[in-house]
This record gives sequence, structure tokens and C-alpha cells, in this order.
Amino acid sequence: MTLTMSERYAVLLLAALSLNASAVTVSIQMYIPAHCSYPTGSIYAQPQGGTEPYTYSWNTGSTEAWLYDLVAGTYSVTVTDANFDQATAEFTLTPWPFEAYVEGMVGCPDGASGPPFRLIGQSDLWTTGVPPLTLQGNYVSDVITGGPGALAALYVTTFDTWPAPGTPLSIPFTDVNGCPGTIFGTVPDAPAFPEMQVLSVDAACAGGNSGSALVQVDEAPNDDPYYIRLVREGSPYGYLANQYTNGQMYGQVPYSTLRQDLPSGAFTLVTQPRFEDPWEWLGTYFNVIESYCTDTAWFTIPEMPAPCGTLRGIVHMDDNQDCVLAGQETRVPNEVLLIEPGGYTAMTNSIGYYQINLPTGSYTIDQASAVLDEHCVGGAIPFNLGSNGQEVTQNLADTALIPRDVELFLGSSAARPGFNHELFLHIHHQTLGGTGTVTVSCTFDPALSYTSASPAPSNVNGNTLTWTLAQLTSFGHRHISVNLQVPANPALIGTILQHSATVSIAQPETDLTNNNAVHTRTVTGSYDPNDKVARTSSGSSDAYYFIDQDEWIDYTIRFQNTGTDTAFNVVITDTLPPTLDPATFELGPRSHSCITQLGGQGVLRFIFNNIQLPDSNVNEPASHGLVQFRIRPRSPLVPGTLIENIANIYFDFNPPVITEPSVLVAEFSTGITADAALEFVLAPVPASDQLRIVSGTMIDLVTILAMDGRSIARQRVSSTTTTLDVSGLNSGAYLLITNNADGSMYRTPFTIVH
Repeated sequence: MTLTMSERYAVLLLAALSLNASAVTVSIQMYIPAHCSYPTGSIYAQPQGGTEPYTYSWNTGSTEAWLYDLVAGTYSVTVTDANFDQATAEFTLTPWPFEAYVEGMVGCPDGASGPPFRLIGQSDLWTTGVPPLTLQGNYVSDVITGGPGALAALYVTTFDTWPAPGTPLSIPFTDVNGCPGTIFGTVPDAPAFPEMQVLSVDAACAGGNSGSALVQVDEAPNDDPYYIRLVREGSPYGYLANQYTNGQMYGQVPYSTLRQDLPSGAFTLVTQPRFEDPWEWLGTYFNVIESYCTDTAWFTIPEMPAPCGTLRGIVHMDDNQDCVLAGQETRVPNEVLLIEPGGYTAMTNSIGYYQINLPTGSYTIDQASAVLDEHCVGGAIPFNLGSNGQEVTQNLADTALIPRDVELFLGSSAARPGFNHELFLHIHHQTLGGTGTVTVSCTFDPALSYTSASPAPSNVNGNTLTWTLAQLTSFGHRHISVNLQVPANPALIGTILQHSATVSIAQPETDLTNNNAVHTRTVTGSYDPNDKVARTSSGSSDAYYFIDQDEWIDYTIRFQNTGTDTAFNVVITDTLPPTLDPATFELGPRSHSCITQLGGQGVLRFIFNNIQLPDSNVNEPASHGLVQFRIRPRSPLVPGTLIENIANIYFDFNPPVITEPSVLVAEFSTGITADAALEFVLAPVPASDQLRIVSGTMIDLVTILAMDGRSIARQRVSSTTTTLDVSGLNSGAYLLITNNADGSMYRTPFTIVH
């Protein structure tokens, strides 16, 4: 179709009108202001409409959309679109005052143990101008420049008194050229250092790095991260431990650190606030003695009095029986090692490692385990420490003597009318491999009532609790605590409570004799909350160890925080007497997680780090704790031997509470004494077919009760001796009660094993 001249003119007119409707426009926006007379400003042209691409022409000669490094002044731009349409704009950059922001803290508010209290922030041409800065009021500042790529740090401090924490700050300043600005911030809280405590110290050999210290660093009240530096004899000795993971540093979580590589000497632990990224580089600037606000603790590594050397190593399962420690082979924890001559002992930690300092000389090292055997030598392994400071590494490669063995321990807290009575069950897998499902049953004395347990039982049936638990892996253990209520009846004082427990596993187990436990506790009134009590395996007496009946002794060390504040750490030391064999030590139930150490010539330590035991005025039920262990007397044991033992209980930094001695007298059960407990004897214990009773008092009636309180058997006697047929009773725990001619009653637990 051919258009006429008038039609062509109309089309061109419409096109022109359309172009004018979308004509190009431009505005100028500020990105960064210009500060004072410095070239800190940045602006950019923002065109709209028209047809892209655009070209730019600034009065500065630039042809880019953005202008950088501008001083205050007036700037204009002309934008041309693809159709050669143009638009112009003008913008005036006015000089802005500086604004700097500070936060955080380095230093001490009072300046007494470090530099003055300082706030930290970023310093550059855009925030502070050119240092040095002059601050109004009693404030001063300095700027520290970091390495390549690092920020410059602005510090603000005062030689006057800081306002209260939380006070907003607005501090006018001028830079070196008189350009004004304001520093903004908030006064933070003062440093809240984590509590530090040295829980144990062991001596070092002269000239060697074989001393050890166990340090507990609690969580800081402000959860800030901290460095812990070591200073020895006034000289830096590195960090207590290197930590890099944010959220897992000293001060942010409780930490226990065991150093076993320290020389003798006086050490200082120095706590310092820690810079967080991106200011970590500033640590190098202030990393000198007493340059931060600090908190300190002190300890001394003594020197062994005689020439000595160090024996160390790892006890491990030798899976391929090549007598070489491999990376994936299972380590054996809590394994007691006997070193002769001298009766020295060492015990492996949770990863199978042991270390002990010994006088120079020739020795042998052997394991005391009944379920594991060092198969490479097949007996005591000789080694020699011939010179002062010599170090010898002796790993022990083990195989299992039995496929699986699970052992059950049962302990309890004090029982007082109207108070909580707590049972503690400890299940320990003594060898290698998985157990399959673990089933635990506990029957408590029917005179008590159940309130709670941790973990909660799978089933509660009367006074019997049952748990179905996941399997235990190699050398694994599990704890169960049960809270019971003693009736508020003073007439119960003197009553013997009896509890029993059993454990079974899904996998076959060859030794079932240690899968059951019976435990008794006498209801008492007022008592010493920090004590050490002994119970023999037969349970026949609290005063005598019967040489012909008893095999071992269960010691229970109980403690209570009766102070006026929380106890953060509790340490118990127990130097075993020569009458007890440390090679037979077995750890039993404990109320809280603890680190157990056995070393020297039978020195036990139970370290309850970060226990946070409340004081009895705040939470009486939770103010208690205990630990139980099993041990055998040394053989041969002569009648009349006193087995006497005490414990020292340390609550944080307080002097030790020394328990009353726990005393047992070694005797044969046929001996005659005036002691009532000795006048009443059951034999054999445990029983299988017959149970013989010998009493110093005429017996009228004998009753056998099951643990649920049911009467199982009853027999008239009218004699001081009798024999009961128990062959028809099932294996388990029972309570025997005698009603005597003089009106007295005697109650004692016993077990039957078929």
C-alpha cells in the first residue's frame, strides 16, 4: 500500500510524540558522603527512560556512571541515550561530620592489672579522618594499624571514671586537620573472668617435662572467649591449650585440661579477654605479659626427690595380634597396671593412656585384669629407667579372655525419715564388642515409695523398676539413678532397707555371677554428711571382714555441700592403706560424672570437675554426692588385722573435709566376740542348697522375705543354730529375719545362686 504525503507526515508526527513521551531523564544519587575536606564521597548517575545504552559526561571529565574519591562540591552530568536525546542533573556534596562506632572491651576498668579500659572500633578515612584524634571531655584515643589487608583499630579510653555499664556514649572529636566527628558506643560490662581451679598436680623428674596438672576452667558469666596463658618462673610458657573453634573456647563452655608435659617450677595461669574476628590480629599487638586485663591462678609442679624416669604407654586391644598399636584398635580405659618392685600402680585414662614417674631402676609392669590378657609377652614385662629424666614407652597389646562380661554395681545415699533416698546403678561392660539390648531390673525396699529415675524406667510394677536400654559398646558403661522417698516416720530409724538389681544382655555371656547386686542401707537420723563407709561382700557385718566368707570390700564416700554457695569442683583423695590391694580396684556407682586417677603407691583421686553442687540451704536433695569403689585386701590376711581408711574431700578452694576412719577387723566367722553383728552369721553366702544360721541369741522364728515383701518361708527354731533348706528358692536376693527369745529382731540380706 502506498501512503500519501499527508499520511507519511502523520506517521512521523506520531513517532515523534511517542519518543517525547519516553524521553530520557537523569538524577544523581549519593552513595558515600564527603567528610570534611577529604576525598571520601561517592555519587552515581541514575538515568531513566529513553533508549539504552547511555553515555555519561561529568563536569569532572569522567565518562563513567559512578564517581569516586570526591571532595565536597557541586557535580553535574549529561546523559545521552541511543537516540541522542540528552538529560542533565546537578548535585551538591555537602561536607559531613565523621561517625565512628566502638564496642567490646580490652583492659581493666580500674587499670589495676592491665591497661586502662578501652573500647574498640574501626578506623579509616571515612569514619575518623586522619589520626591523631582529639576527643572532648576526659576521653583519649589511639589508632593501631594492622598488617596487610587488616583494618585499623580505633581505641577509646579515659583516665577518669567510666560511666556505668549500659550508658550510651556520644564523644565529639576532631582529627589532626580539625575535621569534626562523633564517636558512638555503649559502655560494656567489665570482664567476667571464668573461674579457674587446679584440681590435681603431680611431680616432675628433675630436668624432664613429666609433671602434670589438671586444670578446670568454668564457663565465664558473660560467655565471652578467653585465652589461658602459662607463665613459668616469670617467663611465658605458651597457652594452656590452643583453641580455635568459636563457641568452644575457654569461657564459652566448661573445660578440663590435663597437661602431662610440664617441668618442675612455679606456674601462673593468666586469663585474658580474647579478640574475636576480624580483630584477632590485634592479639599480636597486645600479646605481652600483663598487657590485657587479667585474672590469675597459681600452682607449683614439685620435683621428684630422687632421680627418676617416666613410663608411659597405651593399653589397647590387639585385633590382628601383631603386637603393634594400630590407629583403629580399641583403647582400654580404667585398666589398673601393677609395677614392681615397690607396689606402684597406674591406671589408663578414657583413651587408654597411662603415665607414671618412678625412681630410676629396673621394673616389671603387669595387668591386673581378669578378663583381658597381654598376649605378646604373656606376663610381667620388664623395663629399665637407668638415668634421671629417661622416658620409656611401653604399650600393652591385649586379647579378651572371655567374649563378654557385664558387671552390675549398686549403691545408695543416706536414708533418713522424710528425706529423699537415692539409688545408683552402674553397669559396666568389661570387655570387647557390643552387648545387644541391655535389660536392667531394680527392686527397692517396699517400705519406700518411688518418685523418679534417670533415665525413666520402661516399666514400673509395684516396687520393681525395669529399663530396656541400647547396647553397650566395648568397655562402655551406663548409670541409672533412682529417687525414693523415705516415710516421715522416726520409728524407721535403725531399720535395714534392702535393694537388689539385675542386668542381662541380648548377647551370650559366660559369667553371670556379677550380674546381680544386693544393697542394704540402715535408716539413720542425724549423721555426718561427709563420710566413708565400708561394706564387705558377704554383708554379714559392718565391723568385721570375715576371711573365710568375704572376697572384697565396697567403699562408699559420701559428701554434701553444706556451705553458703555452689561448689563448682569437688576432689576426693584416698591414699589406700597397705592392707588393700590397689591392683584389684574397680570403679563403681557415682552420683556425678568424675575423672578417676590411680597412681603412685595406691593414691586414688576422684575429680568431680564442674559438678556445680548447690549448697544445702538452696537445694538440699541436690547438695549430695557420692562415689563407690570395690577393692580386695592383700593376701594373706592375718586375723586381727585392722583395715582402716579415710578420705579427704575438697570443695573448691576450701581445706579438706577429712572423713572419720572406716575400720574393719579381719576375723574368721567362727570366732566368738561380744559384738552383736559377729554373734549372728549366715553361711555360705551366697547360698545354693542350704543356709546355716549361727546366733549368740536363742532364735524362736526365722522368716525369709522376697524383695517385694512377700513371705517365702517361715520356720520355728528354738535354738541358737539351725540349717535351712533353700534349694527350692529361685536365684536372687532375699531378706532373712529372726525373731529372738529375748524379744530382739535381726534382719540381714542374702543371695541364692544355683
